[in-house]
Amino acid sequence: MESLFNHEEAMRAFLYQAEKKATEKGMAQGNADGQDRMVALMDRLFNEGRYEDARSAARDRDTRERLLKEFGLAPA
Repeated sequence: MESLFNHEEAMRAFLYQAEKKATEKGMAQGNADGQDRMVALMDRLFNEGRYEDARSAARDRDTRERLLKEFGLAPA
C-alpha cells in the first residue's frame, strides 16, 4: 500500500511541476506577443505622425486596445 501512495504522490508532484512550467511558458509567450504588438502599434503611429495617439496608447489601456483593433494588431 505504501508504494502505491508513493507512486501517487510522485505523479501529483510531477503533474504539478509540469503544469507550473507550462503556465510559466504560456505567460512568457503571451508577454512577448503583447510586447511585439505594442512595438508594431508604436511603429505605425510614429510613421503616421500620430504622436498624441502613441502617448495615449502608452498610458491608457482603452486607447491602446482601440488602436490595436484599428491597425489589425489586436489578439484574435
